[in-house]
Amino acid sequence: MFAAFAKGFGDGQRGHDQVRAMAIMWMREHPQDFIPFVPDSYKGQSQDFNCYLLRMSQLGEWGDNLTLQAMCKAYRTHVHVLKRGQKGDLVWMEIGDRVKPQSVFWLYLDKYHYENLLDRSQISFST
Repeated sequence: MFAAFAKGFGDGQRGHDQVRAMAIMWMREHPQDFIPFVPDSYKGQSQDFNCYLLRMSQLGEWGDNLTLQAMCKAYRTHVHVLKRGQKGDLVWMEIGDRVKPQSVFWLYLDKYHYENLLDRSQISFST
C-alpha cells in the first residue's frame, strides 16, 4: 500500500518509507481519530495504540485502512480504491479529502495488495 500510495503522486519525489513515516507521524499527532479503530488484535494490550504504531512503522508490514486514512489526511489526498465486494462484484471505496484535495489518484485492491490504476501524471485536469 505504501509503495502504491507513493507512486500515485506520479512525481517520483516520495518513497514508500517516507509515506509510511508520514502516516505514523500523523497518527501520533491525531490519536483521537484512530484509537477507537485500532484492530482487535491490539485490544487489551498495555499501550495498544503505541504497539500498533510500532508495528506499522516497520518496513515490510502491510498497511491497513487506518494507515491509508492517515496518509490521505497527511497529504490532503483523495483516493479512489477499486476492490471486490463480498459477492465478487467490483465496488469503489473513497478515502480522504473530497472538498479540496491536493492530489487524487486511483488504486486497485487485490486481496491484500494495492496496485496503481492511474497516477497524477497520467491525468489531465482542466480548470
